[in-house]
Amino acid sequence: MGSTWLALRADLRVRWRAMAGLALLLGLIGGVVLTAAAGARRTESAYPRLLRWSHAASVQVVPSWVGLGGFYRGLAHLPQVASIWTGVVYTLALPSPAPPGSQLEAVASPDGALGTSTDRVRVLAGRPFNPADPRAVMVDQELAARLRWPAPPLGPTGRAGGRR
Repeated sequence: MGSTWLALRADLRVRWRAMAGLALLLGLIGGVVLTAAAGARRTESAYPRLLRWSHAASVQVVPSWVGLGGFYRGLAHLPQVASIWTGVVYTLALPSPAPPGSQLEAVASPDGALGTSTDRVRVLAGRPFNPADPRAVMVDQELAARLRWPAPPLGPTGRAGGRR
């Protein structure tokens, strides 16, 4: 046993730099592998967490000519339905400085559930709409850029509108 330690110590005296480099390389590779595993674990849970937070719809029913009455109430009472929102789709055209063929579709929610209790959205710039205001709207960044609307100023938190 003593001769093995003697040979090992002699070998370490000659090749200590190579051994230190190998240990450093193994430590670096181990750190990369552990970081990738942690990122994969977080990524795997990201989409289910988003679905839980937003109460995202899993089924969309688009009936023809049923009105806003009993059909939707009947759907809401089904045991498989956790939440429901009704929507009305409007086709719009932008004012004259807009490029030709710039029609839009706007979705309104008469029951007020869209964007608040079902299919919630995260506002990255500006501020969320007030569900109590019947004139309140939300637009995406592409439409705001097409209409040349200025970006909202950044608040003290570094976010637009200074909220959250």
